[in-house]
Amino acid sequence: VHFLIPGRARVLMSDLTALPRQASMLRGERGGEGFHLIVVDPPWENASARRGSKYATVPARNLVQIPMCQLYHPQGTLVAMWMTNRERLLRFAEEELLEAWGLRPVATWYWLKVTDGGDPVTPFDAPNRRPYERLLLAVPAVSAQSDPAASALTGASGAGATLQVFHTEERVPPPPESFVLIAAPGEHSRKPKLKRVLQQYLPQSARCLELFAREATSGWTAWGNQCLKFQHSAYFKKA
Repeated sequence: VHFLIPGRARVLMSDLTALPRQASMLRGERGGEGFHLIVVDPPWENASARRGSKYATVPARNLVQIPMCQLYHPQGTLVAMWMTNRERLLRFAEEELLEAWGLRPVATWYWLKVTDGGDPVTPFDAPNRRPYERLLLAVPAVSAQSDPAASALTGASGAGATLQVFHTEERVPPPPESFVLIAAPGEHSRKPKLKRVLQQYLPQSARCLELFAREATSGWTAWGNQCLKFQHSAYFKKA
């Protein structure tokens, strides 16, 4: 079995039951200071995924045990979590999970799934399958501050205030409250790569982590029980 791993990528493979004991290992040797960006792609409960054996799902309440607060960086952290369209799970995430992780939402982005021809993969009013997914952006509630001298970001910290995610010497702009990614879906529910999209809202040399990763990203730490799945040589073609 051959795996192709990008340069400067860190990989920690384990399951959710082991994660609470591995926070310090995830933080690594560079001072163990935590991460500026944490991308979370939970394997939300999904009957169709179970029937098709595409990937293992996790009961939503099990996500509470992730030691998120131990992974936040003292300078600030932006959390980007892929959401399900199921109303019950959306309510759970917004009303319980974010609170358990000490987060407050600051933006909602959308990924519009399109065909190779650029059309939505399904009608917007399709009853069982929507052509979009949400990406919820959140920050630790205890460290979030607002900068009233900056331009307004509606809904971030009140009228006339702009969210300040990172407390560094460099000026880092906050992410927009709304944004639409347009991309064709990959096989096995692969999401669009977020590195280039989000790096403009991060400090230079930001430390980045992806939870429930299924592939490695250069310069990032990947955690999950399938984080090498799409690094298998079978998914690559020789140039």
